[in-house]
Amino acid sequence: MTELKDFYYIYTLVGTNYIKPVIQSFQFVPKEANIVIVTNTPEILKDVKVDFNLIISDLESLRDDWSKEHEYLIQETDDQKYMDQLRELYKENYKFPMGIMRYGMKWAIENNITKFALVDCGVKVNYVFDPQPALDKFNELGATKNLLFGSPMLGEGGDFAHLLSNNYFKNIFTKYNVRIDNLNDSYLFEWKENYIGDITFDGWIRGFWFNDIKLIKLYFNLWNDITKQTYNSNDMYPILQTSHWIQAFEWVSIILNSVFSINYNTMICGTWDIAHHIRHPEIDFFAADYKMGQENFEWVPTETRDEFLKINREKLLKWYGPERAKDIVYGWT
Repeated sequence: MTELKDFYYIYTLVGTNYIKPVIQSFQFVPKEANIVIVTNTPEILKDVKVDFNLIISDLESLRDDWSKEHEYLIQETDDQKYMDQLRELYKENYKFPMGIMRYGMKWAIENNITKFALVDCGVKVNYVFDPQPALDKFNELGATKNLLFGSPMLGEGGDFAHLLSNNYFKNIFTKYNVRIDNLNDSYLFEWKENYIGDITFDGWIRGFWFNDIKLIKLYFNLWNDITKQTYNSNDMYPILQTSHWIQAFEWVSIILNSVFSINYNTMICGTWDIAHHIRHPEIDFFAADYKMGQENFEWVPTETRDEFLKINREKLLKWYGPERAKDIVYGWT
């Protein structure tokens, strides 16, 4: 029986402004939980005191030379300096490489961890949702299956199955002796016995519940090689550019989840709340008018985070609610 003490939440975080919301939420984390922070600035967390198992890992020690060359990350510990640099990069059409979440998986492999979730900075552990019901369900389903789980994208995932049938990545699957000739274009969106709920997962969580570390290694290697080939292909690179702010990566899991579900006794679970996710408009304070526009909140962008909290205070109270604002927004007064 896998308990919370056997499960790991792995954050891959860059930039103090994105790390601090996670630190703020540490107050809710149960004592038996494991939280891993993979970051290129581990010194930011050196003085953080907690009563659960907090593990800090240097992202740069996990990344290979290709990633360091092609997935550019700002190396800056000062909040404002980091955001100022990020803002200038965005003006030059920079896309943050969210696919670096896969290096949280590499940390898991190096530590022989097979049950974990890769999560982003908006994820709150044991806030709103008690993780135990999810663990109970995963124990039940995982008794006979491997599990890949996540939060549904609500129809925004798109159909990338054609990338398999058109053999874009045939060389990669052949390299690892993985069958793809048993898949077809419609397979991903048909109801199958290995599916529960939506199978296109949102970017804030990628969950793994496996019993064999070799399969975790395989998933990582496929994800890693697909990422590299996509960057290096003029035909494929536009797939990464579907967002104004990040290099898209969710589509890779749509492909890999399908491959694993048919080849490796794996169930795709698009449900169960192992954690809760909250979007933080104050994080992207300089661009909040665009980034959060889809929620119909007319945020006023500012030069600094503190200024954003002051000018948009009433809107933030409506966005979060008074208690949540106090709970999860660091520096809220």
